[in-house]
Amino acid sequence: MSTLYLDRKDAALDVENGSLVVRLAGAVATRIPLAPLERIVVHGDAVLSSRLLAALWQHDVGLLLLSSRHSEPMARLVGCPHDDAMLRLQQYRRAIDADACRLAGRRIVAGKLAGAARLLDRALAIRPDRRKPLRDAAATLAALRHRVAETETAPDRPRECVHYQP
Repeated sequence: MSTLYLDRKDAALDVENGSLVVRLAGAVATRIPLAPLERIVVHGDAVLSSRLLAALWQHDVGLLLLSSRHSEPMARLVGCPHDDAMLRLQQYRRAIDADACRLAGRRIVAGKLAGAARLLDRALAIRPDRRKPLRDAAATLAALRHRVAETETAPDRPRECVHYQP
């Protein structure tokens, strides 16, 4: 988390070309890129441009203004709101939906089998001396891939685990 603390009295903050510009007595004191910032804490009197406030919101940079006397929070700006809560709710709903879980499981297994088949294809090109065991393994994978593809269209029913023994 990168936080910028500004405690210069009478500083003026603005934004130019994606950078925070800090001016002291009218002269540019520093420029800081907004991209790595997560929050800015301003302690004391400072002038903030409306352009800066809009840029902070768009870049999801929080702003906390503290009073000059007691360092108490006086105002706060939070960045652009996320849809994290809605996303998490959808994920939880899918996690407890048995059909969605079975479909996700099938897709994961199908992806793993496809990756293993690609690996065997590359191995065949590199090791022609091991053609028989590699082709046998590829045939077994092809049968398993076909079985997984069939179960995506078939109605769900409990199945026994199938263990592959070389």
